[in-house]
Amino acid sequence: MSEHRTHHVIRRAGWAALALLLAGGLTAWAAPAQPEVGPYTIYIPYTQQGANGTGTQPTPTPPPTQPTPTPPPTQQDSGLFLRTDPKTASADVAVDAAGGRHAVYTGYVGYGTLSPAYYAYCAAGAVCTDPANWATVSFGSGTDYFVKAEIRLTAAGHPRLLLYNEYGNRTYMYAACDANCTSPTSWKTLNVLQVQNNIDMDSFDYSYHTFALDPQGRPRFIYEDHYGSIHNGLYYVSCDAGCTDAANWSETNISAGPDYDGDRVQTPDLEFTSAGQPRMITQLYSRDENYPSGVYYITCDQNCEQAANWQRTRLLDRGNGKASWTLALDANDNPRVAIYQGELDAGGKQLSYVTCDADCTDAAHWTQTVIDIGAEVGQSPDIALDPQGRPRIAIGIKEDQGIGYLWCNSQCDVSANWQAQNAEPLDALAADFAPPVPFTCDVSTWLGARPQLALGPNGDPFIGYDGEFLVGNNFSCQSTISHRSARFTFFAQP
Repeated sequence: MSEHRTHHVIRRAGWAALALLLAGGLTAWAAPAQPEVGPYTIYIPYTQQGANGTGTQPTPTPPPTQPTPTPPPTQQDSGLFLRTDPKTASADVAVDAAGGRHAVYTGYVGYGTLSPAYYAYCAAGAVCTDPANWATVSFGSGTDYFVKAEIRLTAAGHPRLLLYNEYGNRTYMYAACDANCTSPTSWKTLNVLQVQNNIDMDSFDYSYHTFALDPQGRPRFIYEDHYGSIHNGLYYVSCDAGCTDAANWSETNISAGPDYDGDRVQTPDLEFTSAGQPRMITQLYSRDENYPSGVYYITCDQNCEQAANWQRTRLLDRGNGKASWTLALDANDNPRVAIYQGELDAGGKQLSYVTCDADCTDAAHWTQTVIDIGAEVGQSPDIALDPQGRPRIAIGIKEDQGIGYLWCNSQCDVSANWQAQNAEPLDALAADFAPPVPFTCDVSTWLGARPQLALGPNGDPFIGYDGEFLVGNNFSCQSTISHRSARFTFFAQP
């Protein structure tokens, strides 16, 4: 453990009774019942119904036959691709207070060809496993090259989008709709700003959470630019009203480093307290020697247009290789973080639940609990809290071998209190769509990566992720992802 981590309380418990990696998947621990068909097996709990009492019982007289009523449509636990042509990626999801499901994603096509962004909606009460119950609006024209899309909802359930257009220098597009949002004419869009020197190389490797709405539904986001001494640093961008008018947007350089070499970050997650104060979890690289590289909790309580009012609290080492983190705030505005650390001198490559309940700008008040589901399991986590404030986390399983779902209902600083299951079997993707396989390839399979999680009014999970179709395994067919499609799955909270 480095000197920067000695202040943490680290709890770890054996979790042999919890999830194990089996055949490349995350297998739940419940008593065996009927397994899902395929290489990724989930055993789901069941209740055995038996006779009352023992011995010979008299045969009851059957009641008169009644006509069987026609049941209403039921929502099946599963998922779907909203489209398979063109290739798509960058799934993100939201659920409104009525239970309506909202989704965004982008095209995944060659540069110089239109790569649209998409918004899709399935109304509350509809059977959302049926693609016919989704209405879709697309964004983009000409050579627009959207590679990322984020969605947030206002308290009234109105969608707000941040779209990343990589044609030329990165342009951030804001999109808003207040009614009839399945009609393209109901949307208003604005190119908010263009980055002069985009050094973000993570577009296709990580989930993004840089965009958020404050409690009043006003949009904010984080980005960085490094254009010499002209425009250099980490920027907080905001709009308070009339946000489809560029004149109403402003930005603040919140870097701690000098103007000529401002702070750099990796995949910041921005959230807001109930009072509208920004909170962020991110990897920070700063030229200010007071802030050694690491994962930081960054806060501002007032006058956030002044860089000096942003505080930085170093929590953990990032580790080498792939690492990612995600933030949620409970009803008391206490931070709840899921972080997958990279390789460390001792350990790493594991998922942790990191929390603070008071004085959170002091690292000594944070607690780290390693969720012991095995090494290299838990990449690209996304955390959400249910209506009771209980944590739920969507994760990538080792080497993108599917999507897992974790939950804890009490004493979540104890690893053994966390439970897990697969979000959906990979067989379900193959059943929905089987991309062509080159005749020289003798292996093909669907994978899952970069999940995004939203919870419905009753706490049921809705997960968007990138389905990736892998082919390869011999000299004439090198392993490669031949197809990508945004995937959406939903099920009842276990």
